[in-house]
Order: sequence, then structure tokens, then C-alpha cells
Amino acid sequence: MKRFFCDKCGKCCEKLPALVIDPGLDDGTGKCKFYDSQTNLCTIYDQRPDICNVDKMYSAFASLMSYATMINALIAMFHGMFSDATTAMEEKLYEVKTRKILSYSNIVASSSNLAIVAITKDFHKLDLGGLAVTIYRLITDRKFIRQVKEEFIFGSYKDMIMNDYI
Repeated sequence: MKRFFCDKCGKCCEKLPALVIDPGLDDGTGKCKFYDSQTNLCTIYDQRPDICNVDKMYSAFASLMSYATMINALIAMFHGMFSDATTAMEEKLYEVKTRKILSYSNIVASSSNLAIVAITKDFHKLDLGGLAVTIYRLITDRKFIRQVKEEFIFGSYKDMIMNDYI
């Protein structure tokens, strides 16, 4: 197995992804309490929890997860690291962007897989797990995106417009 290369940027420790946070790691600001921002290093690296060890997590869950789900989780995690949202609504709107990126990625991957299967006529290459993830994500993400849009339009956006005209 190829090992994960860490370039010590500190992004994963500065913005703990909601999917994998162990509440005991959060210092209350979304940063890991063991993260040293001066050196961008983990102060307990050799004894870090398994959740922080990419190689161990991959080994533990790779057989249970399809590649599509694992790739989606990685994309969402990396995209989430660049969020500068300061309010709950900004976080939800950023998550909408993340989910749209994932939808496009899944559609491209599934379409490519279907094209390869059609061209080669080798149904053993059909990624049923990836197709299932794509369909599931399209349904659930569409529902989430619609809810956030409604909440934004009838909540935050309405308040913003009303305050401008008062």
C-alpha cells in the first residue's frame, strides 16, 4: 500500500472535518488541541489517535467502503479545509458547493465507467458501488441543497434585503 504523504501544512489540524472529528480533539475553535500552529506539527504524532492516521484509517475501512465513497470523503474533507465560513448559514452554503462538486465528480466517474463497459463489453468492469453512490448522492444532495436554498431565501437573504430597505 502506498503511504500517505503529509506536507505538514496543518490544514487538517486547523479545520477538523466534521465527518471525522473525535470531540475530544477539538480545542473549542475547530482546531485540534494537539496542533502546534508555530511548527504545523502534531504534539502527539507518534501516539496520535487512529482517526488522525490516514494509513490506518484507509486499512481499516477500505474493504468496507467503495472507492467512490472514499474519494467523496477525501474531496469533501479537502474542500472543507478551505472554507472561511463564519456563520452557520455560510457553512451550509459552502457545503452546498462541496456537494455540487461531489455530484459532478460522481457523474463524470460513473459516466466514464459506463462508457468503458460499453466500449469493452466487459461487464466485470462495471462499478455497481460507484453507480449506487452516485444515485444515492444525487437524491440526498438534491434534497439538502433545496433545503439550504429555501432556508437562505426565506431567512438570511430576506433579512439582508429587508435591512437594506429599512
